[in-house]
Amino acid sequence: MFFLGYNICISTKYCAEIKIKSEVERVANKVKHYREKLGLTQQELSIKSEVSRNTISALETQNNVNVTYEIMNKLAKALGHKVSTIFFDE
Repeated sequence: MFFLGYNICISTKYCAEIKIKSEVERVANKVKHYREKLGLTQQELSIKSEVSRNTISALETQNNVNVTYEIMNKLAKALGHKVSTIFFDE
């Protein structure tokens, strides 16, 4: 047993699942945050980034956590930020 923030974890696997889920939520919220900050719809971001609207929607709704660096790069560029700003802790 070990601690993750304020949560007591029963097992390493459970804690890993919590961490992964919170990481996915964080990334999803950042993509949506920066998109909305620019006043873009998902469709407009799709056109600007050349990433399908379905992929953007899946990222924002946490239904897709497997994206290539190419997709991350296209989205970051379209949003005017570095990949690390949107997809990783900076």
